[in-house]
Amino acid sequence: MNNQLLPSFVHRHDYEEGSWDLICAKCFLTVATEKREDDLFQHEQEHNCEALRGERRKAGILEPIRGPRL
Repeated sequence: MNNQLLPSFVHRHDYEEGSWDLICAKCFLTVATEKREDDLFQHEQEHNCEALRGERRKAGILEPIRGPRL
């Protein structure tokens, strides 16, 4: 499968809370949560997968569980 066809980020809307999550399609982490979808763009520009993972490890936040690559 060609990875260039995958979106870099996914925007997920929480209808109950009215918020938007920004999820990186490469590292699968939730990068940011904002009240307006337009506010996610800046986070997309600043995201660095390895830097965010390092910050999460220091904070004691576990990485997501991934299945085997197919």
